[in-house]
Amino acid sequence: MRRYFAALALPVALAWLAIAALIALNVNVVIQPVYWETVGFDRKLAGTKRPGPKIVVAAGSNAYFGIKAGLLAAATGRNAVNLAMQGALPFRFYAGLLEEHLKPGDIVLLPLEYAYYGDVHPSIRARVKTIEVSLSLAYRPKHLLDLPLDEALGLLRYLTFQRLWEGIQERFKPAEARKYRAGIVDQWGDNTVNYQTPASHLHLRNAIAEEASRGLTRFDETSDRVKSLATFVAWARRHDVTVIAALPNTLDAPPFSGPELQILRDEIVRFWEAMGVPVLRGGATLPADQILDTPYHPTLEGARRRTELLVDEFCRRHPICLNRKGT
Repeated sequence: MRRYFAALALPVALAWLAIAALIALNVNVVIQPVYWETVGFDRKLAGTKRPGPKIVVAAGSNAYFGIKAGLLAAATGRNAVNLAMQGALPFRFYAGLLEEHLKPGDIVLLPLEYAYYGDVHPSIRARVKTIEVSLSLAYRPKHLLDLPLDEALGLLRYLTFQRLWEGIQERFKPAEARKYRAGIVDQWGDNTVNYQTPASHLHLRNAIAEEASRGLTRFDETSDRVKSLATFVAWARRHDVTVIAALPNTLDAPPFSGPELQILRDEIVRFWEAMGVPVLRGGATLPADQILDTPYHPTLEGARRRTELLVDEFCRRHPICLNRKGT
């Protein structure tokens, strides 16, 4: 009987060992689909090493395209870093990076997308999980290790054999062969490229239709995504870091318009203010001529205008700006 069970268990054990070996060979190996994010994070995080107190912006692509940290630096005389990157990443991923690079006296600005305030829509859950696990494996394995075991194992289920094989091939590829596309950012981590093309309006129309089909996120204070925000605020208080929230910048069109959006915004503001975190609203709504290919992506001019409005409100409420008086 023992031999029978051993004969059954051996193939299973070997299969698990093979999977574990494939995953191990992928650790810290950057593949093309996440090259943009890994190179982007490295370039942006370099700005956090400049001396003195700093303002760090963390969010998804609405702030990657829509916030100019350089304007915050000019207004306050402080170092400022735009760490915004990918909205598919859970806030816990950003929190891990922030906690490693923030120091007492720093400020973190969170213009998080509305999707951070509730559960991920079922229609994009697999896509979001795949991005999270793929980028974590390539850039920040610690994110996986910090998760509860059941969550980490559940996330690893989204690693396909094709993804693992791509990583193995990449591991043994010469460095000169890795000429992949990455964003161009300045010393503040701000996007400097005009990505507008003749097809942008078509991409925008399709993206609006997709967003409308999913509808607005339902605010859910009991969701793990929202709880992670409260956990970070508690960490920030213990480490003398100031948290300021902001509404994300979006196109002024459904589903990002109308009474339903206002209800969601009010719920978000109440959530933050209940923890003593102020919420900025400046530049949260942009016209179509200042939007690129999705409702969350402003043009360079839209980003400048959005940030100017945000900085004006920031300086009115926080008396740290140069040549200004707080009110």
